[in-house]
Amino acid sequence: QLKYYLLCLCYPTVVIRLIMLWSTSEELMMDEDMKQLFELTSKQKKNEDDVDAIISILQEKSPLLLDGLSISSQHRIAQNCHLTMYYKDDIVFQQGEEPHSYYTVIYGTVSIYAKSDKHSTYYDVNDTTIDGRIKNYGQYLTQIMTGTSFGELSFNEDCKHSKRNATVISNGCQDLNNVQIISGAHEYDDINVQEKIPPPNFSIILMISEEVYMAELYKRHEFKHQTKNKISFLEQSILFQNFAYDDIVKISYSMKKKVFSEGSIISAQGQRSDFVVVVQKGTILINQKMMKSTKRSTNSNSASTTTFAGKDIGNELVVEIAKIGSHDFFGLVEAVTNSKKMKREAVASTDVEAYLIQ
Repeated sequence: QLKYYLLCLCYPTVVIRLIMLWSTSEELMMDEDMKQLFELTSKQKKNEDDVDAIISILQEKSPLLLDGLSISSQHRIAQNCHLTMYYKDDIVFQQGEEPHSYYTVIYGTVSIYAKSDKHSTYYDVNDTTIDGRIKNYGQYLTQIMTGTSFGELSFNEDCKHSKRNATVISNGCQDLNNVQIISGAHEYDDINVQEKIPPPNFSIILMISEEVYMAELYKRHEFKHQTKNKISFLEQSILFQNFAYDDIVKISYSMKKKVFSEGSIISAQGQRSDFVVVVQKGTILINQKMMKSTKRSTNSNSASTTTFAGKDIGNELVVEIAKIGSHDFFGLVEAVTNSKKMKREAVASTDVEAYLIQ
């Protein structure tokens, strides 16, 4: 009795949810593992057996969540995660909110919507139809199925996190793409057929705090975060302002980040032209090499020479044409004209961070 009293005292919201689950027909819709997971994750202090049991259940419910993590990382996640139940049409988080957690769907599905400036006002928050969701929360983007995680793209390495760029809404157990019922366990189907009990109208989501996510999972999603940063970088460039988002995403996949030390040659004149350089940080000098020569007028009575300011290197004169910095491009002329070779050279005049688009 003392155990349940302390549980009620420390986690009243969780207890209320459990009572709602276990005192209605929804109890029949939850398998024993799910009930145990609710109970274990609601504990303020978990012993080793509790942690091992949580890990075991999560490996069954969402195999990818802990896959490849060290034992210590798995234990820390198990120690600090908790479950929340969202009824159909409940909002998990809303566009514009600050990020606090990383999420994994343990049962049911959720949908993601994003609105532009054109959808700045709400239509009718009580309209839970598909059309109502779109009017309220913007364009439908995708559906997240059982066992899948989401919410990582708002987190940044410097901990200056971005606000949520979309709204996530619970679908309960419904698959909106196919208008079918999702079953987290096979016995749900048997119960529904034999006893004619309505399917469960909720989804269950595992939540991992921002602190634990950054410490244990952030590096695993490094590629996703790099892609997010690339997309943001391209969207700020004047060259891509009129590009469709899908095209920007495709370009970001072909971008590779490189670091050049001061004085290093980024691209040599005459080198094969197979990439475009986009400067992220630093400054690049664009030079043109030409042979030393004297131009004479076609008028035989007069002669003139054309001189250029530059550096003498043997029989060549190196002329500085331009200096480029953040968000500037090099190699674009060659790419547009289908030139096989670089017509100029690019030299790092400072330490440079740049993206190569191939």
